[in-house]
Parts: sequence; structure tokens; C-alpha cells
Amino acid sequence: MSILNPPTSVMVGAATAGLVFGAYQFAVPNVADIHASEPNNGAVIAGRKKAVWTSVAILSGITLLTRDRTVFTMGGIMLAALDFNIRHANAVHPATNHMVDMSGYEPVTGG
Repeated sequence: MSILNPPTSVMVGAATAGLVFGAYQFAVPNVADIHASEPNNGAVIAGRKKAVWTSVAILSGITLLTRDRTVFTMGGIMLAALDFNIRHANAVHPATNHMVDMSGYEPVTGG
């Protein structure tokens, strides 16, 4: 049972999503810099992991305090979207704009 009324729940959810966004801003470079760097950069991977764990801690703490599903949903969607965005940017080779797997092998695409 939530301790928040619906308008407050949405505001706290938006604030939680903002805190998750802030954790990513401090832990990883911006997406344009990641796209311009070599794929599967170890520093980006380490920063992304730090951002994920920091975001999970923030999201869990606020959700446990408020006991509100809206807060968890909004923060979780922001976490998933940012993590996907960073993972994708780190997997793309800047010269070819194709994704590269962790071994460095770039699959041949038809065309």
C-alpha cells in the first residue's frame, strides 16, 4: 500500500527517474563520445556497471520508502532505457556504424 496520493506519486516517480539519469551522467561519458570511441571500451563498461548499481540502490531505496509502484515503474523505465542506450552506443564501431560483438568480430551484412 502506497503512502503517496496519485499526483505526488507521479512527482516522486519523475524525481526518481531524474536521480537515475543523474547517476548515469556522473558515471559514463555522453552518448556521442561513446559512439565516437572504439567499440566495447572497458572504461565505458565499468562506468555503466557503476551507474546501474547506483541507480538500483536509488530506485530500491525510494521505492521501499514510498511503497509505491509508480515510483518503481518510472525509475525502472528510465534505468532500462539509459542502460540500453549506453550498451548500444558502446557496441557500434564508429567507422562502419555496425554493431561489433565482444570479440571484435564485425558480422558481414548483406548489401
